Amino acid sequence: MLRNLGYIAIVALIALLCSQPTLAQTGLGANHDLTANAVIYTPLAISSPINFSFGNIMVGGNPIVDPKTGGATSIISGSTVGGLKVAGSAAAQVLFTFASSVTLNGPSSNTLIYKPSVTGGDVGAQSSSAILTSGSTAVTLTGGNCQAWVGGELFKSDGTSAVPANQASGTYSGTLNLAVDYYQ
Repeated sequence: MLRNLGYIAIVALIALLCSQPTLAQTGLGANHDLTANAVIYTPLAISSPINFSFGNIMVGGNPIVDPKTGGATSIISGSTVGGLKVAGSAAAQVLFTFASSVTLNGPSSNTLIYKPSVTGGDVGAQSSSAILTSGSTAVTLTGGNCQAWVGGELFKSDGTSAVPANQASGTYSGTLNLAVDYYQ
């Protein structure tokens, strides 16, 4: 008899569960409108590129050109701060990417190491520009424009010490790629 009561209780429980309406059957669903959007950027344009130059230097020094001031150390004459202007979407931010060092090739396979220093900010605001870390310091396109200035230091081929007294005289040159893209 207890056994029959157990069966009856199970059947009653199943009947009770099956008789309850499910949420999918009640018509109590919900919906919500979502807004889709997109941000459109004007393609970046680079203008007014100026090549960087240490100018005329003497051996035995540690030539430096400050990109914020144009001030030069251990340089005889002719140093030039390099840089470029960037135009794009107003108030957007951009990142400049550049190598931490560039090999400058000279006469008879001699080399020097150039370690760039780059600053960026509003066009014409060189002295208040911010020091940029490659690929991680954003610059705002104020009014749709910004500018980068390039200076740096010169070292012997090991990249750690001043230009040695026995460095071969002549012209040394290399290429610094200064890339710019919108900050995402």
